[in-house]
This record gives sequence, structure tokens and C-alpha cells, in this order.
Amino acid sequence: MLRRTISGVVEKLPLRFSLSVKAHHYARLLSHDLLDRDFDLRGIRVLVRPGETVVDVGANVGIWTHHLSRLVGSGGREWSVEPTPETFALLRINIERFNLGNVITSDRAVSDEDGSVSMSVPKDARGFRNYHLAQIGVSSNSPSFKIQSVFIPRNPGQHRPELLFLRTEHLLTRDRALSA
Repeated sequence: MLRRTISGVVEKLPLRFSLSVKAHHYARLLSHDLLDRDFDLRGIRVLVRPGETVVDVGANVGIWTHHLSRLVGSGGREWSVEPTPETFALLRINIERFNLGNVITSDRAVSDEDGSVSMSVPKDARGFRNYHLAQIGVSSNSPSFKIQSVFIPRNPGQHRPELLFLRTEHLLTRDRALSA
């Protein structure tokens, strides 16, 4: 109950203060070894090798970004794509805080073409934004915003990723959003 009360207070703060509190929370989370709590993070070690290029679509605040950056090492690249503006701000803060110099960020939605799309962050039962349910398209219980979309080609030349992570709830096609 206390956790829900605290998150409710944080959501009501002005954006600058809310981001600061959230950044502190996620920094503490990322400072701890999450491998014991997330089996997927533990398992990804067999797929990613030092020096590789990986793309993390739907990077959120950077939990996977943090881990993937360490796995590919200084000779590798990790692209983190997160279209939701507030979440992208937290991702950038975490990348800077943890000195993840091999990470390249993009605040775009991934699509089958370059362009612009509407996106929304639905509200939960308490009326707070639920960033885990952010989606392409307009939601009836939250305002939408426009975001640029980018196409990731299948053969992007010299920066071809060895691994592409898609941890999203919805995939975008040219005319509509599809549930994954």
C-alpha cells in the first residue's frame, strides 16, 4: 500500500521533480545485480558476445540497456530505442549516470517506414500514466502525442545488428498498430 501511495505522490509532482525522483529510484535498481531476479537477463548472456551490435527496441528506462552495454563491451554497440518522452529522458539519465559510452539512443518509434505516428500512454485505475502500456495509436483514456518513427532495414550495411530485441506490446505497420 505504501508503494502505491508513494508512486501516486510522485506522479502528481511537476515533471522536473518527478523525473528526478524516478531517476534516483532507477539508479538504485540498476546499481544492484538484476540477474538474480530476471531469468531473461541471465539467459541473454548466451546470445550476446563482446564486440557485437545489438538493438533494444522499447528500451524503457534502460534495465536491458545497462546489461546489454556491459555484454557487448567497449568494442560493441548497443542501440536503445524508446519513443515515450518521459521514459526516454530517464533512459538518457541512466546511460549518463552509468557511463555507458557504447550506447546510442533514439527517441523514435520503430516502424515499417520513416514518418510520424500518434502514440498514447494509457492511465491506470487511479488515473496515473502507465508507461508499460504505451502504444502506437490513440487511447480513449489518455491524450495522444506525435512521435517520429524510423525504419530499421533488414540489411543496414556496416552497422548490421547481430541481435534485435523487441520487447514491445504493440508492433506498428504502415496503417495500424498490431498487438504482438
